[in-house]
Amino acid sequence: MLPAVIGAVSGFVVLLGVAFCVHRYRRNASRKHEQPNATTAVASNLAAVTVELGTSQPNEPQAEENLQPDRFELLVVRAKSMTSADLELPAAAHKLKTAMFDSTFLAEATSATLNGILATGKHCPFIGAIFSILKDLKDECSKYVESSQECKRLSVWCVGLIGTIGCLAENMTIVAETAGLLNAAVPALLAMQELVDKRLKNMSSGLVGKAMAFFTSDDYMHLSNQAQKRVQLAIDCLALRVQVDTRIAVEEVQQRCRMLPNMEKKLDSILTLTHENSNKLDQILKQTAKQGAKEKAAQLKESNMEDYNIPAYQMSVDASFTSIVYVCMCMYMYMYMYMYVYVYM
Repeated sequence: MLPAVIGAVSGFVVLLGVAFCVHRYRRNASRKHEQPNATTAVASNLAAVTVELGTSQPNEPQAEENLQPDRFELLVVRAKSMTSADLELPAAAHKLKTAMFDSTFLAEATSATLNGILATGKHCPFIGAIFSILKDLKDECSKYVESSQECKRLSVWCVGLIGTIGCLAENMTIVAETAGLLNAAVPALLAMQELVDKRLKNMSSGLVGKAMAFFTSDDYMHLSNQAQKRVQLAIDCLALRVQVDTRIAVEEVQQRCRMLPNMEKKLDSILTLTHENSNKLDQILKQTAKQGAKEKAAQLKESNMEDYNIPAYQMSVDASFTSIVYVCMCMYMYMYMYMYVYVYM
């Protein structure tokens, strides 16, 4: 009687262990589906922005979502011939350029540094297309910087955006998700550039008043917002895969230039906000420099987890491994008790 009872209890323990392991495996599997990585989150934001842009008013201009292949290739080819000289600004824009880029990586960038940034457009066609569009926009606005503050702001914004994207791309490998976000930004930027180019060329007289009216019009603001949102998503995705120091350096330029295309915001207000943001970023840099070795190691671990999109729950021991160990222990206990009963009873 006693051996039968012991055998039944042992068998029940084994079954209970198996049921527990199956339950734990299913729970961890469901978590894998519930935990999106950072890149997927950015991509979902793009979908939300696309829906939002699709709800525009009938009279508002829309960017073509898919460019003709030959048109895209032309943009890519032109980017391969870009040099640091293409990022130079007219003398009339130097004061604003200094205010935007002072104490940033672009302030002291040499020709070699800028050529390295532009080289990313030669290796990634989507970045190359963006660089070509921004260069065309900068060149057209540069013709009118002496008489139009709006053109001055846009020309500086173009240089800052090229520097931001190029610096990030130079320190990482472009993956499929990032390439998709960059590609989505191309049509919106091109639509903005073509609208600005068309309107500026038609302003034969009264440029100051006409330029101000155009850059605060619904048409410009709508396309500008489209372009900025899509470019920002691409930059956010790029920033996920670089080291903290690079991210901070790029964020400094980005925060300063981000509002330049928004002509409804006065330049004086932007410069004031730029100064405040610079002070905050300086404090962050000082705190980073004072971090000890232990804190830097923890920061590097966090950065690597973001780089490879490893959710925290995956850092624990795999559930399938623990399940096997548990079942083996239960089987061992069952066999031990069975042998004990068989030998001594």
